[in-house]
Amino acid sequence: MGKRTRFLTGALMGAGVQYLYDPQAGRTRRARLSQQTAAKLRKAGRFLSRKARYQRGRLRGRLHDATT
Repeated sequence: MGKRTRFLTGALMGAGVQYLYDPQAGRTRRARLSQQTAAKLRKAGRFLSRKARYQRGRLRGRLHDATT
């Protein structure tokens, strides 16, 4: 990494920390970020569960076709 890249990375990280730990609105921002992250994880879990159930059904169908 060049000096510029390291500087920009550090500056962006510092700005992010400052944004999340702002004395006036930081607590609200952190709570909102936490809630949004949890919601996205739940949504991803439901999506993966549906995909797994679908693939399991396809596999059962192929197994049925192969045995008959």
